[in-house]
Amino acid sequence: MTVTTVNGNPSGISNPAGSTAKLACRPNPVVDRTSLSFTMPAPGLATLAVYGPDGRMVRRLLAEHLPAGPTTGDWDLRDARGARVPAGTYFYRLEATGRSQAGSLVVVR
Repeated sequence: MTVTTVNGNPSGISNPAGSTAKLACRPNPVVDRTSLSFTMPAPGLATLAVYGPDGRMVRRLLAEHLPAGPTTGDWDLRDARGARVPAGTYFYRLEATGRSQAGSLVVVR
């Protein structure tokens, strides 16, 4: 599994208490790779993707059925074609158990 980073909650994205546990990501800002962790409150489909500043999907990191409990993954700062992403601000979105969470990360070179 591959993953992304976290830092805030852009407006318009729901994050109700008890939906999915808070995303935690370290490090942020990111130089080489980062780890993202979250907890599934119940078994279900989880999707996690990274988006560029223009809103286009950079890479889908996860789209699978997960058991309840903690999940951790890494993002190697590569896009869907395998190219390293340039420095800048990126956004992630996790959808799981009918809810979504989103945040941002900064890639520095």
